Amino acid sequence: MDVSGAAALRSLWHFTERYDVKISLARVHQHAMEILEADGIIDDLGEDRIFDNVHEAVTAAKAAAATTPAP
Repeated sequence: MDVSGAAALRSLWHFTERYDVKISLARVHQHAMEILEADGIIDDLGEDRIFDNVHEAVTAAKAAAATTPAP
């Protein structure tokens, strides 16, 4: 992860927010996390969207989907 990767992730986040789609990240290495924190992306995504592994991320997404009312 570098500054251009952070910019690409921010662009993706802006796009998905328009459609009420939430992004979660899993297995984020310390160096990448430092860059994302410095850029403010972690604040935008929310620390509750950062997971240690993919299983945790998927489990959380399924739980959120189960409690979200259909449009």
